[in-house]
Amino acid sequence: MPRLFFILTIFLSVNLNAKDVYRNGQTSFNFPQSIAGIKVSGTKRFPDPRMGYALRYQFQNKLLITIVVYNGGVGKIKNGLNDPKLLQQMRNSTNAIHYAAKARKYRSVKATNEPSKWGPLFLSSSFSIIGANGATQKDYVLMRAQNNQFIKIRISNALKAPVDAKIKGFISELIKIIGAT
Repeated sequence: MPRLFFILTIFLSVNLNAKDVYRNGQTSFNFPQSIAGIKVSGTKRFPDPRMGYALRYQFQNKLLITIVVYNGGVGKIKNGLNDPKLLQQMRNSTNAIHYAAKARKYRSVKATNEPSKWGPLFLSSSFSIIGANGATQKDYVLMRAQNNQFIKIRISNALKAPVDAKIKGFISELIKIIGAT
């Protein structure tokens, strides 16, 4: 009987923890298998710990949301949107999209500079992109600092149907996960 209880306890603990795809004790962020109905499709821990880790969430193969959590070796970062280190990271992230067009990964990239639809807790930039295959997509880069980490979110939407409500639900849940207020 004790052996059966032990096996059952292990089985339940594995299943209870299976809902979290990625747990980070240093930042206390626990990312689940699904956020607002958008399921994780991959995770990556970068070899250099300063570069952190990434999670990719996907909906209908046309909406991709990639979250990258990293410190970059910059030391302390003030929570929120005003740390100069965060502002530099945001510039680097948006410039990387333009460089990808120059490297012919995209046919065209146009910054749309639309006001943020995703709330006041993230810096944001928006782009209209024509991919190398000719497909059009709407991309957004969102960033904030939290728990001495940069949180970068790249949203790539190639769906024809509007999914703003789905993305807003995702961002709303993500805010709870990272403890941003």
